Parts: sequence; structure tokens; C-alpha cells
Amino acid sequence: MELLLPVALKLFPNMLPSTFQTSSAKDAKVKKELKVKLEMAKFLQSTLDEMAVKKRGEAHSHNAKEFAKFCEKIRESGGDATNEEILKFSKLFEDEITLDSLTRPQLTALCRLLELQPIGTNNFLRFQLRMKLRNLKADDQMIQKEGIDSLTVAELQAVCRARGMRAMGLPESKLRYQLAQWLDLSLNENIPPSLLLLSRAMLLSDTLPPTEQLKATISTLPKEAVTEAKYKIGEREGKVDNRTKIEIIQQEEEAIKKEKEEIAVEVETEKLKAVADQKPEEEIKEILEDKAAFFTEQDED
Repeated sequence: MELLLPVALKLFPNMLPSTFQTSSAKDAKVKKELKVKLEMAKFLQSTLDEMAVKKRGEAHSHNAKEFAKFCEKIRESGGDATNEEILKFSKLFEDEITLDSLTRPQLTALCRLLELQPIGTNNFLRFQLRMKLRNLKADDQMIQKEGIDSLTVAELQAVCRARGMRAMGLPESKLRYQLAQWLDLSLNENIPPSLLLLSRAMLLSDTLPPTEQLKATISTLPKEAVTEAKYKIGEREGKVDNRTKIEIIQQEEEAIKKEKEEIAVEVETEKLKAVADQKPEEEIKEILEDKAAFFTEQDED
């Protein structure tokens, strides 16, 4: 066994402990390991470079580009769009996107259209509307399941009125027709209820086909809604460009600023009202503390 030791050391020089290795052997080993590390680093770097080039080439979503062209065509140039394009891109304006982009007067108008109390901050109005739209969607599914023919004239009028459509003074056939049209767009085409409501709220001509009503509605939506929808498309595909991200952040900052200004006005109004009503000092202090807590939460976010 001892006679085979030199042979084993020749074949496996690393068998000896480091205390038995010469300085030249140690240097050779370090150089060899370093060479391997450098080769691996070079390989990884080239791989990352290839990935970066590929990523840059796919940075912008093809669907987002198509959507941007569509919106530009109908909002700025007033160009024609096919029914397929209108239905395809209309469903991208989700309720969250549409409601978040609306101003207070528009939110108030929608609340009144849906017989909701337009009282409170913008965020509260949006919350009310989201809950109502969710209920409308569930109601749509129930009506489709039971059938439109099962509804009485009074029920048809109530259902149409709840969706911002004309209800009084119309024949029963017209009520059933416009409700069937709504259900088709809401359930079969998956058009968001908020967009359908806005198309009705604009008091467009009844003779216009649904696609033209949607087109007219999209053309009047705020720019923020278009940017947010474009961002959502890229986000789903993992291809959000930095410019869109920056626009979204700026819009959110502007919305927060406006909300703070509204709260500040409300605080001042409450303060003046409390003074006018000669409320106790403790009650005035409590009102101001509640409002101040809002600013603290916003700053922390």
C-alpha cells in the first residue's frame, strides 16, 4: 500500500494536505481556480448581455402599441375604427381605471345617475360606484339566467333605469331590446359596466349602434384613463415601458395632491361651521385631529 502512494500522489496531487504543498503548487492551484472563475464570469456576462438585448427589443408591448394607436385615432384625429377594434379595446377600460380617472363633477353625475348620494370625498364616491357596479354585474348574470322575457314591464323599467337607460314612455319591446343590448355587451363582450354607464349618461342618440356609442365615450374619457389602461396591458405582459410608469406615478401624485386639497377645504369648512354653531372646543379639536390623521397616513404611504 505504501509503495502505491507515489503513484496515487502523481494521479491525485490534491490528496496531500495544504501543509505538505509547496508554494509553487499553491500558486498554480490559485491561478487555476482564478482562470475558471474568470471564464465563468465571462460566460455569465455574455449571457446577460444577450438577455438585455433581447429584453430591449421586447420592451414595448405590441398590444399596448395597438391600443395607443386606436385611442389616438378616435380621440385626436376622429378617424374611423372597426367594430372589432372598438369592442376589443373597450374591455380594457376596467371599472377601476375609468373611475380613478373621473373628476368630481363626473363622479357626482354618475352617482346621481345610479341614485346614489354624491356626498363625501372622491375616494368614497368611487367606492360607492364600485360596489354598485359590482351589484349590477351580478344582476346582469341573474337576468340572463332567468331570461328577459320573465320580467314584467315594471321590472323592465326599474332595471333599465338602474343602468342609466330611458325607462319611461318607451314601449315594452324597446325596453327589452335595450336591456338585451346591455346584457350582450356586459356579459358576452365583457365591456366594463362603468363604460356602458358613461355611454348612456352622455345621452347619445338611440339610433347610434352600441359600438358607435362606446367609441364616442372613449373619445371623451380623460387622458389618465388611456394611460392607465395602456399600463395595465404592458403589466400583464411584463413589458411596461419606463415612460408609461413615470406618467402613472405623476398622475397618482397629482391625485393625492388634489385629495389633500379637498380634505384641507373640508377641514376649514368644518372649523368655520363649528365656530358658527358654537360647538365646544373639544369637539372642534376632535374634528381637526381626524382630518390630520388622513394627511399622516398619506405621507406614510
